[in-house]
Amino acid sequence: MSNSTDEAAAKEAFPKATILSFDNTSDVFAAIIGGDAQAMVATSPTPQMAARLYDAKLKMVGGPLLRTPEAFAMRPDDVRLIQYVNNWIGARTADGTIGGVRRYWFGSFKWMSRFDTGAKPEPAKQ
Repeated sequence: MSNSTDEAAAKEAFPKATILSFDNTSDVFAAIIGGDAQAMVATSPTPQMAARLYDAKLKMVGGPLLRTPEAFAMRPDDVRLIQYVNNWIGARTADGTIGGVRRYWFGSFKWMSRFDTGAKPEPAKQ
């Protein structure tokens, strides 16, 4: 995607490559399927999903180019909210909820049955 962490990671990992920028994931898929692009760099689970949707045309290679920490941002003076969020994260980590959600969304594709995966994007228009 244009001006994204994904684009920055691609530029750093592949400095000699011509990096194409797209405004949305559908355009990226269409460019690859249509032969206008050779590969994609995207945040998980997008590459895994693309490889599954287009298993005859796409394959996952290598591992993550980088890992980015995700966080909550809150007003520092809202002590009750900060305490609540920290307690919620601790409790959901301890009871396995966070691990289960991570496995569901990033470790399997059971969730894809919720979506119409038969509607694949058309090849990119020239």
